[in-house]
This record gives sequence, structure tokens and C-alpha cells, in this order.
Amino acid sequence: MAILKCTSCGGNKMQAYGNGVYKCLYCGAVMHEEQPKTAPQPQQQIVPQQFVQVAPMFAAPQQPDRQRLHDRNKTTAALLSFFLGTFGAHWIYLGKIGKGLLYPLFIILGFWTITLPIGIFIATLVEGIKFLMMDEKDFDEKYNYQ
Repeated sequence: MAILKCTSCGGNKMQAYGNGVYKCLYCGAVMHEEQPKTAPQPQQQIVPQQFVQVAPMFAAPQQPDRQRLHDRNKTTAALLSFFLGTFGAHWIYLGKIGKGLLYPLFIILGFWTITLPIGIFIATLVEGIKFLMMDEKDFDEKYNYQ
């Protein structure tokens, strides 16, 4: 600790009162010990969160270029569903052979009940509408690429 000298009389006997406050015992002057000056810390600017751009911690893996294997059309699939859907033609056209063969099988096995063929007919109408409402890009991703 450095020796403190009174700024008024030059005396070196001080009584400490705490928090850097001293009183000279010769003349009674009260002094404050100077703390070493530190460089002021720059204040961080607060930016609203919607303007903050954060880099991702991990980059998304690059998907390899997918190869277009088929040139299937969503309008063709919808028309097949509307007119030949009870025979599963739309699913066979889209490459789902097993699913396409189940439709006529259910029609044949459920012929003695009227509810199963009507249910399949309604399902094919819904599927045809679904194909028409589907975005072209989504249709291509699902049925033309592998």
C-alpha cells in the first residue's frame, strides 16, 4: 500500500474511515483515496431481436442432387382417379402397384356389400381432388423424384 500524504499540510499520518476516505491527523483535512482509473467499458448497443442475425451453429447437410426418374403429371393422376379410380389406375400410374391392386380386390371381395364399393368410390374422388389441389412442386417431390 502506498503512503498517503495530506494535500493540505503534507502530513503522512492518516486515519482510515473506509471506502477510501481518510482524515489527516495533523490538520484534520478529509481526503478521498484515488482509485486507479480504468478505461471505460464501451456500452453494448441493445438491438431489437427481430434485427439480430444469428449464424446457425451447424450448417444444414447438403442434399445430393436428386434425379428425376419419372414424368408423371398430377392432372393425369386426378383424371385417372375420377374415371378409373375404383380399379386403382391412378395408383398404378403413380408407381404404387400394390396399393393400386388393392382397390379392385376390395371391390370384388366387397361386392356383396354396397358400403365397401361406395366407400372406395368416395375415396377415389377425394384422392382426385387432393391431386388437383396439390402444388406442382410437392407432387413432383413425392411422385417423380427418388
